[in-house]
Amino acid sequence: MDLDDIPMKRTVLAVDDEELLRHYVARVIANEGYRVFVAGDGLDALALFDLGAPPIDLVITDILMPGMDGVELARRLAILAPAPRVLFVTGGHGLSDLPGPVLWKPFLADDLRTLVRRLLDDVPPQNRSDQDSETARFARRSAQPGLTCTGP
Repeated sequence: MDLDDIPMKRTVLAVDDEELLRHYVARVIANEGYRVFVAGDGLDALALFDLGAPPIDLVITDILMPGMDGVELARRLAILAPAPRVLFVTGGHGLSDLPGPVLWKPFLADDLRTLVRRLLDDVPPQNRSDQDSETARFARRSAQPGLTCTGP
């Protein structure tokens, strides 16, 4: 068997100061076959990179966290080689421009899976109108009772 025939398991880092949400994201992503690490804040996330963790392909981070917020984490990750992609999750923030896609809380597991697959597998929306309607759908949908995740 050639090494090129072996599928590489992608690695995702879930960063959120809310433990319940952090583990919910990790469980949803792990069930899709991705390797998942978790961190409680931006500083813990950076420590994983310093400790020589396997290459991390995607960081899913809350925007508003104590210590180091998700935007500052993304800035620091951007200088790494190779820099991981970043997906922001938030229940609300005062920022007008973010350096990556945003998934609004509360969100459904299907929405999270769709965005992660798209970001890791480079699957773009079919066309611009699909992208606009999907972005609006992610912003408007709410999770089923019991799966709702709220911000701090």
